[in-house]
Amino acid sequence: MIAALIIWAYIIVFAYIFGWTCIDRTRRFFQLTKDTSSVSVPIIIIAGLCGITVFASVLSLFINLGWLAQAIFFALGIFLAWRMWKKHATFRSIRLAEVSGLLIILFLLIFLGILENGTHGVSNPDTGIYHAQAIRWMETYPAVPGLGNLHSRLAYDSSWLVLNAFFSFSFLRLGSFHVLPGVFILIAMAYFIGGGKELIAGRISIAGIFKVLLIPLTFYTIGSQISAPGTDFPADLLMWVTVALMLDSFEGLRKDEEKSVAIEEILVFIFSIVLITIKLSVPAVLLLAAYVFVRQFRKNKIGSIRLLVLAAIILIPWFARNLVLSGYWVYPVPAIVQLSPDWDWKIPLSNVAHEARSIIAWARIPRVDTEQVLSMPLGNWLREWFANQSPNRKILVILSVFSPITYATSAWLGLRRTKALGYYSIIYFSSFIGVITWLFLAPDIRFGYAVLVPTLLLSAIPILFWILNKTALHRIATSILIFAIILFQASVLIESFDSRTIASRILLPIGYNSLATLPCDIHGKQLMCAEYYNECWYDPFPCIPPGSADSRVEMRGSSFRDGFRYIPAQ
Repeated sequence: MIAALIIWAYIIVFAYIFGWTCIDRTRRFFQLTKDTSSVSVPIIIIAGLCGITVFASVLSLFINLGWLAQAIFFALGIFLAWRMWKKHATFRSIRLAEVSGLLIILFLLIFLGILENGTHGVSNPDTGIYHAQAIRWMETYPAVPGLGNLHSRLAYDSSWLVLNAFFSFSFLRLGSFHVLPGVFILIAMAYFIGGGKELIAGRISIAGIFKVLLIPLTFYTIGSQISAPGTDFPADLLMWVTVALMLDSFEGLRKDEEKSVAIEEILVFIFSIVLITIKLSVPAVLLLAAYVFVRQFRKNKIGSIRLLVLAAIILIPWFARNLVLSGYWVYPVPAIVQLSPDWDWKIPLSNVAHEARSIIAWARIPRVDTEQVLSMPLGNWLREWFANQSPNRKILVILSVFSPITYATSAWLGLRRTKALGYYSIIYFSSFIGVITWLFLAPDIRFGYAVLVPTLLLSAIPILFWILNKTALHRIATSILIFAIILFQASVLIESFDSRTIASRILLPIGYNSLATLPCDIHGKQLMCAEYYNECWYDPFPCIPPGSADSRVEMRGSSFRDGFRYIPAQ
């Protein structure tokens, strides 16, 4: 736990420095007159994590993410901190006297819950199959050409795994730390609690209600993944933060003389693009980015070009890593094969198509033959998929799918007399389109939380907004809501507390799991293959599932660093 706290503090400080710098430069780039004081500290830190992700992705193309990469990052961070000091920009003071005692108790419970769960062992099976090995490859080598030929999932270039490798500190020889999810959810919770502060102060807003309700829903849906470097967790959380920030930006819309959109909306655009580099299963977020782009285009066409420049800065390192790992701009998306260069390490198109089809089939009906699932009529597979869901998930899906009915009623009561109806409707329907897209393409519930949760909340919150504004006892009602969330978070902490491992976790968090492996080889070069459940975890290295040891794959040189390719057909 002590190591986790130290790493959290390190990440928060440097993410704030990078975030403040990124936002300040963005503000100047878009010629905005307002300074960064309008942006909350948690959002600055999240913006910093986005900036560090791009920075680490660039470094990973040339060097391994070890001590040298961290030294470069540290030196740059110190330089940027000096620049901040020269501009008299420092950490803002947090006046606890202005924060409700209920919120202080809530944050303390959340903090302890995250610290407890974040130091547990990893329970995500995908981490055993490829997350941990992908992180190990980045810790050991720069981006390896054709790594996806060795194991197809190692070509899933999630920028979140890059950031996990960057902050794993494996070069300290204390293990590969996976505490980044804990600090990310801690910062997100600080942002969401800001909504509670607004409500208790009597400033009733849809954004405030949305953020407060996300606190228990986050722990209920994805809380078990706090200790895992999985990619679904950050995709869900960043999607919710992005929607909340969009709501915040709409709450603050006023008649201004700015020639560009507000800095919060630009951050929505940035978060949306970064989210795609984390997980391709959340395309709905691009609708929010598109809305910001259109608004900018109408106000200032030059500003819309600047948004495209920001998108390019974020996407180019991600595209580059995709090209190196798989030979494709975006993997596994076979539709863009004609746009990809014909390098010798390029994964065969048939393999890419099979990978894409397998993802869809598994999401619909797991553990059934891919072609059998994909050949099933829509009604048949959808009926079987729904039958396989738990009762709680069935309720979540039903309420989300039929949420337009709820939203029509709720918005008519709560928003019909406000200018915000059109803005909120854009956010709601962007999320709802995400639900429909998810449901008919690849409805794995893990992929769906990112859009299911905001769709459900956005459809019902306007009526809560109306009720709270109609009652003179809204502060009492808000306090009762916060108290109920406190009880929920207390139960989360109690249920998750593991007294058996607490002594071993005081200093260091529990490391990755370890399962038996067997030697296997690729044309005389020995590596290890998983013996159970296709799970290699972190040690030994390199390791792949046994089915990935393809006799048609060969090394491009004498070292693993040289990469892998399919043997050309004779």
